[in-house]
Amino acid sequence: MTINKEAKAKTENNLISDEEMALINKYTRKKLEKDDVYTFSVTLCDNETDRDFEVFSLNALKTLCELFVGKTGITDHEAKSTNQTARIYKTELEYLEGVNAIGERKARLVAKAYIPVTEYTKDIISRIENGILKEVSVGCSVKKSLCNICGKEQCSHLKGKTYGGKLCIKILDEAEDAYEFSFVAVPAQRNAGVNKSFLIKEEFNLTEKLKNLKEGESVTLTFKEAKELKKAASWGENYRNSLLDAVRKASAILSPQLDGDIVEEMAASLDIEKLISLNKYYEAQLNKALPIKSQLTSTEKTVKNESLNGGFKI
Repeated sequence: MTINKEAKAKTENNLISDEEMALINKYTRKKLEKDDVYTFSVTLCDNETDRDFEVFSLNALKTLCELFVGKTGITDHEAKSTNQTARIYKTELEYLEGVNAIGERKARLVAKAYIPVTEYTKDIISRIENGILKEVSVGCSVKKSLCNICGKEQCSHLKGKTYGGKLCIKILDEAEDAYEFSFVAVPAQRNAGVNKSFLIKEEFNLTEKLKNLKEGESVTLTFKEAKELKKAASWGENYRNSLLDAVRKASAILSPQLDGDIVEEMAASLDIEKLISLNKYYEAQLNKALPIKSQLTSTEKTVKNESLNGGFKI
């Protein structure tokens, strides 16, 4: 029984250790150095009920933790050599607080993967860092899919339906094999995906340096960090100007007797949090004074509850 489990991700920079480099070099023909690789951590799957009303047993997660070491990372589950972008070099089962829907301790399977830094992979690494390649899915196989209502593999209970006040879900048990993990567009599992990324050439990330600067320490910015800081400052300035413009226009509509220059000067003296609050206030007053009504009549639609990826695609 083949299944795919999906997830989502976020990234942050850090350093890779010598021990991790040793693990990575187990899968290479030539010895790679720290500058040669980009690494990231990814939550492959957990034992929470997913959108397909399926859940991994804790026993299955433990087995998958061993099976996924050394497996490749691809895109869209297309098993082509040109789609191979990464490889898992380490896995770990992390235990969380509480129990899941089938009464087992909550846990998640976390893996670390590496991507060689080349001209071919620069775009992939950039898309991971920018949050474009964010959701991931795993392909693996299990022996059993058990009903949590009756405990049988074959029964009349339908997953997603409620019987006697109990939601029917399928328990995926006895993992047999792990095939790959893949970057996908639409995930089914809510809590899996890229957690951390490691860009070897940067000793600290920009956030850490700004924190040190705020605490009075001197810092040195790389050209890339200075460029990012300048871009962020530009975005912040544009956002603040848009808020000032919105406040000025709203004041002109709601309080035309007030001098526009005075209103703008007063608003400009506010910090960003207070300016956002003032804009929200004006928006609420505008909605009362000038309510917007839709010219379209709403129609009720029924959406068929089907998995986007088909059977056993999570």
